[in-house]
Amino acid sequence: MDLPEALNEIAIDFIHEVLEIANINSYITEQELLEIQEGYFSSNNVLNSVLNRVKEVVVNYTVSNKDEQSGTLKKELAKYYEPKKWVAFSKKYQYIELETTEIGILYQLLEIYYESVDGVIICKETKEDSFYNTSYTATILISNNYMKPLALVNKRGFAWNFEEFRRYGEMLKYLEDRQIKYIDIELPAKETIMDYINNLEVFYDRFKDKYKDY
Repeated sequence: MDLPEALNEIAIDFIHEVLEIANINSYITEQELLEIQEGYFSSNNVLNSVLNRVKEVVVNYTVSNKDEQSGTLKKELAKYYEPKKWVAFSKKYQYIELETTEIGILYQLLEIYYESVDGVIICKETKEDSFYNTSYTATILISNNYMKPLALVNKRGFAWNFEEFRRYGEMLKYLEDRQIKYIDIELPAKETIMDYINNLEVFYDRFKDKYKDY
């Protein structure tokens, strides 16, 4: 809490890199922790001292239950940085294409960035020249005080036609249960989320109409 702002931001970035690995793998090895730390080392001895202290806290922080760990780490992080200041679509989202089609990976990303999720755009996309001509994609919108706004785009989809249709309902239930704001839309035939990726503002009214506090 008493660190200068610049050092505080670096320490938080360090912690988030650690948490990304820990949330995906359910653990982090000492070698992985060391590799992350080496990326932050500099000629600034004060910064290096701060990073060593953060590393000690991470190494000593152990719990037996994965679900408890996830909840506790969120509470711990909330003590060290301000709640995010979010203004809907005021900034351009820098998009990152996700190659995965696994719904579990999308859940993990939503868990990692939970406090920073502005909303999720679920799109039904239809192609006329394919056997699996219907797919459902998810675009996760993220913004906070310490990184550029991101749009994580699941362009290959997480559900298709009847074979994987249950995933679509599962995703909507997941978002509802965790009170994550989302819109569920059907795009015109042959259009995909990538046609809108540089103009996501067009979806703002959809969120505003659905959520009065948006």
